[in-house]
Amino acid sequence: MMINMGIIKKAIPWMEQQPFVWVSLTVATIWWTIGYNMMLFVNALNEIDTQLYEASSIDGAGFGTQLRYIIFPGIKNVFFFVLMTTIIASFNVYGQPRLMTQGGPGETTKPMIMMITSTIMDRNDLGVGSAMTILMGIVIVLCSIGQYYLTKEKEELR
Repeated sequence: MMINMGIIKKAIPWMEQQPFVWVSLTVATIWWTIGYNMMLFVNALNEIDTQLYEASSIDGAGFGTQLRYIIFPGIKNVFFFVLMTTIIASFNVYGQPRLMTQGGPGETTKPMIMMITSTIMDRNDLGVGSAMTILMGIVIVLCSIGQYYLTKEKEELR
């Protein structure tokens, strides 16, 4: 399926050739998740006290300084939450590659969950599929533990 956008003389094989397939899948996934993530970021930004911005601008701080010392520390926990939930959700991406490419070209866009499903359902190999699922679960748990330690507040020694 060649799509001609009218911008380039030659049609771009968005769903047939790498790296265009990954670009298409990434754009579709970002479009699908951006609303939820932006809702979290906007809420975190609204929680930052506006007096911090006013005081820093009076002290002569520019946007870069405010970003580094006010905005990012204020949204740090939400940033790590979004990062880790996105990483965990990427292990469970099934719909986009299934609907858009069926795992192709070849098997280059076949995610782990699609391989597990085909191992269990198509090849009828429940043991290997279960082992793959357990290993994927362990990796997800390790990512969650990493998120916990990255976002854990440091206790001050008194």
